[in-house]
Amino acid sequence: MTALTMLDPEATPKVVDVVQESDTQEGIRLRVTRERGDGQMESTDVEEIQ
Repeated sequence: MTALTMLDPEATPKVVDVVQESDTQEGIRLRVTRERGDGQMESTDVEEIQ
């Protein structure tokens, strides 16, 4: 099952960096680690998964 979650605006540069560094041509899958901070969820890490 695939989940789609809206990320905080600060996640965008992290996602772009991981996608640009990837050798995957299509169908890239990412895992985003999120933690609660200041009363809202914040993205703390983005990584490509195989």
